[in-house]
Amino acid sequence: RTRLLSPQFIRWQMNAYFGLKKDLETLGLGPYPCPTSVSSGMHAVFMSAALCKSASLYGYSYYDDMLTTRSGHNNGPQPLFPGHSWSLDIDLIRLLHYAGKLSVCTADVPSIPLMTLRTKPGRDYKRKR
Repeated sequence: RTRLLSPQFIRWQMNAYFGLKKDLETLGLGPYPCPTSVSSGMHAVFMSAALCKSASLYGYSYYDDMLTTRSGHNNGPQPLFPGHSWSLDIDLIRLLHYAGKLSVCTADVPSIPLMTLRTKPGRDYKRKR
């Protein structure tokens, strides 16, 4: 049997992911749908958190509308896989960014300054057109 990641590491990821979900909901964020699977992007975020002092993310969504509207994502607007908790993923990425644990590159929309990412809640942020 070949495994990409050890079962212990996957268990740690799932405990961290669902623990953070519970903590964010306790703080009044969410509610988040219970995912049937965690996105590959979040697996990469947790892997970088475990292995690196810091990480930079490129191509990750950091506000809700970006998931379906940014150019090149799913070759245009398409339904997102319903088994992921996309809103939780966005909030976790923002939380880790606020905590200084990772940087989020905003080069996909250069008009969005990094300070906006740091100060605006994801659900409230709308791009200026």
